[in-house]
Amino acid sequence: MTYPENPPEGQHPFPGTGQPVPGYSVYPAGPQAQYPPQYYQPPQTESSNLAIAALVLGILSLTGCSCLTGIPAIICARTYLGKNLPENRALAQVGFWLGVVATAIGVITVLVYGALIAFGLAGGFGDLPDQN
Repeated sequence: MTYPENPPEGQHPFPGTGQPVPGYSVYPAGPQAQYPPQYYQPPQTESSNLAIAALVLGILSLTGCSCLTGIPAIICARTYLGKNLPENRALAQVGFWLGVVATAIGVITVLVYGALIAFGLAGGFGDLPDQN
């Protein structure tokens, strides 16, 4: 087989260098394999993880962990919201408010229990007359 020294315009001088060989198809014969469509899923960033962490901590704070997870939920949410990123913004906002509510409930509970303990140590209702 001889190769031309100056190939025609748009053709490569050697087969296999980018152009199909004349008379041959670039696709294999027979039925084509059907692949499911590929969906693009953007990679999660560290800041997206902050929004998710704020939501999880906010939910945990309402289940009895109160200030232990409420305050970190507030911190994670404020850190994420400070970056002004549009994705997962709602998660961070919900986590923030859950953390605020749970922390407020925890602080009020501690104050009420503290007042009851102080009242009990001070004598409580010891001076009340008998009902008999």
